[in-house]
Amino acid sequence: MLTAANTPLTGVVDVVRKYSGGYALLQDGSAYAWGWGVNGMNGNGSQSDNLYAQPIMTSASTQLSGVKQLFDRYIYGGAALMTDGQVYSWGQGQPPEAMAMDPIA
Repeated sequence: MLTAANTPLTGVVDVVRKYSGGYALLQDGSAYAWGWGVNGMNGNGSQSDNLYAQPIMTSASTQLSGVKQLFDRYIYGGAALMTDGQVYSWGQGQPPEAMAMDPIA
């Protein structure tokens, strides 16, 4: 994975494939996406394709952080389990946002 021409993404601890691209979880709890961007799959609020790995964002200026595990949602986007137990989901052109979820008893 590259973040720009000849610039490797470092600190990667996990990679999850997605439809025509992928997600990377970094040691610091941040996440990156690359590849096809339709339906907001890259988690940046747009539907643009990412040739290079770019940060998954919760807003135009805030990078998603505190990620424990990443998941692919096929052509609809992705999801992240956070270290605090919350789940963030993105896709359909929306930036990552916390999902309302009830704990499993």
